[in-house]
Amino acid sequence: MRALCLGRSEPFETLCQAFDAETGKGQHMEAYDALAIAAVNSIRASYATRALGALAAGRGGKLADETAQPRHEGDFELITWLIVRGEGETA
Repeated sequence: MRALCLGRSEPFETLCQAFDAETGKGQHMEAYDALAIAAVNSIRASYATRALGALAAGRGGKLADETAQPRHEGDFELITWLIVRGEGETA
């Protein structure tokens, strides 16, 4: 993501227009919402795997307090996003 954005301070206007056309100016984001939810589910699964691994590794393993454990999509905040497409590619 950093390499794709390096040296850019403005968005690619043609890509923004294509995105707006595809999503009805952000009104139809179902495909992208599904991708974000899949990413959150992957993060949660990775967290659970690491926590169980730490417990199985020995007596020093600890679980985070229940309130600190990610449970659902609402436990995350989207702070930025970047859509990467090949030339002529659509969603």
